[in-house]
Amino acid sequence: YLLKPKKNEAGEYIFALGARQPRKNIKRLVSAHEKFAKKYNLPKLIVAGEGGIGYVSDQKLVDLLANAKCLVYPSIQEGFGLNILAAFHLKVPVACSDIPVFHEVAGDAATYFDPYDEESIAQAISKAKVKPNQLNNFSWDKTAMETMKIYNMLLS
Repeated sequence: YLLKPKKNEAGEYIFALGARQPRKNIKRLVSAHEKFAKKYNLPKLIVAGEGGIGYVSDQKLVDLLANAKCLVYPSIQEGFGLNILAAFHLKVPVACSDIPVFHEVAGDAATYFDPYDEESIAQAISKAKVKPNQLNNFSWDKTAMETMKIYNMLLS
């Protein structure tokens, strides 16, 4: 993100971003939070996107993410997980579903949970901490090199 985060007055919270699509698993995240917030001492949950606080500007999104205690990414199925890299860039801990694409993006730098198990979700949120910088594995130079390898392999 190129936008500079600003301090917000939302207090302590965990943050999720997602639509009402079943694959985003927001409904289960909300249920997990309702059931286990006291047991695991979780702060309030803020969800941006359809079904949450709705559309927010790019600046507000950066502000919400940068000031969160944790980014929660409960998807059952996802294409990549760019928000995980954004959280790492902003030094925000990540708790995410234990699915292959998130392991590819987050490596050992996230805390994983079973996206079908509400208590597993709550536990992971409570344990999420800033871990080694996974961003080093992603750069435009590395992307270009990996793309060239694939092109060369296909042309051989």
